[in-house]
Amino acid sequence: MEKNSEVFTELKSISKELEMLEQYVKTTFDTLENNFNSFIRHIDVLSELIDFQRSVISFKESDKMILTLFDFLYRNLKYDHGFIVFKLRDNDPEYTVITNRSDQLEVYKKFIDSPDVEILSSLIKDRDMAYLISDVQQFYRDKIHWDILQAKSIILFPIKVRGKSFGIGFLIRQEEPFELNQLSFVNLNVGVIALLVYQHYYFSSLKSQFIPRSFRTGFKKALEEAEEGQVQYFRSPMEEDGGTKHILEYYISRIELQDRFNLLLIFAIDITQVYYKELYLRQSEMLDELDQFSRTLVGEFNNLLTIIVPNISLLRTSLRAEHPYQIQLASMEKAAQRSSNLIRKFLNYDLEDFEIPEQGSLNKMVKAYTMLLKNEKPPEVAIKTQLDSGLKAITYYPLRLRQLLKILIDNSLAALKDRESPEIQFITTYVNHRKSGILRGKKFYLPAGEYAELCIRDNGSGISEQSLPQVFKPFYSTKIKNEGVGLGLFIAYNIVKDMKGEIFIDSKIGEYTAVYVYLPIRQKKPVETPVVETEKKTRASKKTQPTILVVDDEYNIRSMMKEIMEMYGFKVYTAGNGRDGVDVYLRRKDEIDLVILDMVMPVMDGRAAFIEIKKINPKQKIFIISGYSQREDLDEILREGADGFMRKPFQVHNDH
Repeated sequence: MEKNSEVFTELKSISKELEMLEQYVKTTFDTLENNFNSFIRHIDVLSELIDFQRSVISFKESDKMILTLFDFLYRNLKYDHGFIVFKLRDNDPEYTVITNRSDQLEVYKKFIDSPDVEILSSLIKDRDMAYLISDVQQFYRDKIHWDILQAKSIILFPIKVRGKSFGIGFLIRQEEPFELNQLSFVNLNVGVIALLVYQHYYFSSLKSQFIPRSFRTGFKKALEEAEEGQVQYFRSPMEEDGGTKHILEYYISRIELQDRFNLLLIFAIDITQVYYKELYLRQSEMLDELDQFSRTLVGEFNNLLTIIVPNISLLRTSLRAEHPYQIQLASMEKAAQRSSNLIRKFLNYDLEDFEIPEQGSLNKMVKAYTMLLKNEKPPEVAIKTQLDSGLKAITYYPLRLRQLLKILIDNSLAALKDRESPEIQFITTYVNHRKSGILRGKKFYLPAGEYAELCIRDNGSGISEQSLPQVFKPFYSTKIKNEGVGLGLFIAYNIVKDMKGEIFIDSKIGEYTAVYVYLPIRQKKPVETPVVETEKKTRASKKTQPTILVVDDEYNIRSMMKEIMEMYGFKVYTAGNGRDGVDVYLRRKDEIDLVILDMVMPVMDGRAAFIEIKKINPKQKIFIISGYSQREDLDEILREGADGFMRKPFQVHNDH
């Protein structure tokens, strides 16, 4: 019995253990089932998330992305309504709102126009995860106008990319609160949502800046023509919010990986400095070539006039005053003189004399000019000045600088016609540009150096962007007429270049035009310059027949001068270039009283011949004639002792 009792007890204990084991096994299987079901649910969520990501990647339009995003969130969260607000940049004036509920848009705008969004932004800006507000009445009840949204429970989530928060998402329930598993779902997707917003809105907003509309066709063509192993190049401007313009150069190439992936590799380099340097050099080269070509062409016409004008004068003096041909000859002489005046205007900026450079104050020059201008301008045009008191002295040509100001002001006055509140500003600034490159805050490439900047700005009709690169070309004119024949700004450009400076124009159609002149600041010692006399002097000579050496490369000109001078009793030798002229002078130096020397000649030019003759005889009288030459050469040769200068063409009575 006793043994049976022990066995019974043992069996009872085993039965209890079996029951416990059964309960444990059942619990384990229930847990496994729950975990499996949870795993399946997570797999479903992840699968849906992957499908969602695949679908939104192909969207090109933001509207489709918005509908798909909010539909995806609704299927998993069953919210009543929702929206996202963001500012792409800190200086954006207002928030952008995106939602699939257009009927609620005005409600959302009313909410974000209140201080509420700023309070919520400060709460969530440092968070990486979503924030659940189960009952909005218990959360900042007195500070946030939850009643606008008619909300019971809200999930807030940050719109954050690269560690920077730029927006907030709102998912709203009006009756039932959200649960923690729904918060987890939002946290799982918060990064994807932020990237979608960033991709579709941030890059879309930059699209017009990176590739302006007028450049998109060319960019698209470059993309289509890209091939593996080759690089396509494309340049396009990009303008920042502040108006700063950059030039980007895109490098585009196609990459194929294992016949599965076909990718386009695109990267851009900021070449703004290089671009504006190229633009500066290209324009300078073009204008210098135009200047050289124009002066050469005009010089040829001038040489023809140099033959025609004296011969007409000679005919008139050889005929009696009442001769019937005098009328026709006078008309011809007048027409030739008009042509000569136009050539003089082109070659010497419409100035009568060559001038001596001076060192002085640009501010003083501007003040004097504006005082005169106030008496000559239309009464409705206001003149304003802003002069830098620390501006250093510059070396300049007074007549040319006044001519420059006149050209620029004439253009400004023409642009100000019929404008409301017209004004012209004169602004001077000291500029120390330590390194060649783009000037800070402007679009100009400026060589390194110290400059006096003169800006003449008007609020006139402006110049179109297409016309700006052309305005310095000779005979080019827009609705603003440059001196009537399109020479004004070309002359202005050359005047500034004569003073070793730079000139640029910035303009916006319908708003303003600003001309910037940069004159170099150099410390130069004043040069004593002899007084140049161009009129006839009385010669004291023991010889009965004065002797003249004429050196000019134009056969017709030197032959004409020889013929006329011999008519008036002079003995004349001639030479066709500077080298021959020096050789003639070496052989005849004891009998030559005067050398008439052209400046521009082959083999040896006039300046080199002048130096050689002065070496032989420092006291030799030399008279310079020229129709075209570099003004610096003439200035220098006159300072070095030339006895006079006369511009071609000339009349007979000027030479005897």
